[in-house]
Amino acid sequence: MKRIAENGAKDALAKHGGGPHDPGMDERVIRLEEWAKHSDQRMGRMEGALERIESRLDRIDLRLAELPTKRDLTNNTFAGLGIGLALMALIIGGIIGGLSYIKPDSPAPTPPPPVTITAPPPQIIYMQPPTPQVQQPAAPKQ
Repeated sequence: MKRIAENGAKDALAKHGGGPHDPGMDERVIRLEEWAKHSDQRMGRMEGALERIESRLDRIDLRLAELPTKRDLTNNTFAGLGIGLALMALIIGGIIGGLSYIKPDSPAPTPPPPVTITAPPPQIIYMQPPTPQVQQPAAPKQ
């Protein structure tokens, strides 16, 4: 192939090969060689880019390994909630205890005496059955 590039594309195949060939073949081969040279350069640039991407991905993996997981966040949330509730109970208990310590002791209120209702004892009344009364004749009027 170097021969073609050095001697020129004109009739390179016609001089060394025998038989029928496409007269534009020499120029096509030269273009393929140029394309292959540029392809090697492009592949080299792509390999470099892939290495940079790979190093970035490695750094991302390291950073992701340090981040908390969903389970960690859930556990921390519940722990914080439990601590908050415990502190709230402690504060409320302290306030109530402090107020009861400050308040002077007063005697317990005595209940009022019970109300007693006295009723007279029941009276039993015996009744006689009614006796029929006889009417006496009325006195004559004078």
